[in-house]
Order: sequence, then structure tokens, then C-alpha cells
Amino acid sequence: MKKRWDIILAGSGGQGLGVGAELLARAVMLGGEYFIAQNQSYGARARGGSSQSSLIISTEEIMFPIVVTANFLLALTQGAYEQYEPLVSESGTIVYDSSAVITPKNRVKEYGFPFHSEALALGHSKGITVMALGTSNEILQIVPPEDFIKALESQFKGEVLEANIKAFNHGRSLQDR
Repeated sequence: MKKRWDIILAGSGGQGLGVGAELLARAVMLGGEYFIAQNQSYGARARGGSSQSSLIISTEEIMFPIVVTANFLLALTQGAYEQYEPLVSESGTIVYDSSAVITPKNRVKEYGFPFHSEALALGHSKGITVMALGTSNEILQIVPPEDFIKALESQFKGEVLEANIKAFNHGRSLQDR
């Protein structure tokens, strides 16, 4: 894993962005000793309004726990893309939902996938962030996939776990399309 990741997961309330950041943090912790800072904005925006969760992963102590310049943005809505795209560094990467983001700027490395329609096709619309993280992880190699699955196993049980593992693995396969 690289020395530092400054990550923003952004979209709409109810898409599981906070849980997605927590799962990614758990997966990172399984792979070694890292410093991690995570925060999110929700509250009145919990369902349908804008929502974001940010995560800093570093091999060195994190002195300021807020993402100022991101090297990875996951944007699941047009509004999230427009709001956070300017924060992505010139060497950064954006993965976005091509079902929702209509006007990508292509200023940095960008990859669009139809996450919303794919999640609906799987019958697990709430798995959109887990699916998108599966795709993003295939592109960026943030954590070993088996560590992310272990993080899922620590968070979910039964049918919900199975649905999320399916969403993650489906997301991983989208990268090959």
C-alpha cells in the first residue's frame, strides 16, 4: 500500500458512504499498522441529500484529520462530483457512477461505471458503495480484496453479509468491462 491515501466518498444520504469508509478502514487495519482518520457529514442529510465520508490512511501520524487535497474521490452523484472534483490532486483518481455523473471533466484519471443500475440489477441498491469500492480497489489496489471481505464479515451477518460480498465481488468484475 502507498504511504498515504486521502480519500473522499461522496454521494447521497442512504448510499452507505459512512459504512463504506469504516469498512475500508477496517480492511486497512488488517493489513498492518497504519494511522487512520475518518469523518463524515450526514445528520439532516441522512436520506436523499448530499453526504460524504472522508478517510485518511497513513504510515505516519496524521496531524490534521481533514482531507484537504484528495488522491481518490468516489462520486456517486453529479452534485458530489461537482463539489469534490476540485479537491482531487493532479495525480489523483476519480471513480464515479456513470448512471449519475453526466458531465465528467476528465481533468485527472477518471473511471465511470454504472454503479446505480448494477446495484439495482443485483437486487441490492444499498450495496452501491460496497460495489463501487470493489471496483475502485481493483483499480487502485488500496487493500487486498480478502481483507475487505474480512471487514465485511466483521460488520454483517447472514443474508446481508452474502449480499455485500456479492456486491463487492461484482464491483471487482466491473473493472474488466
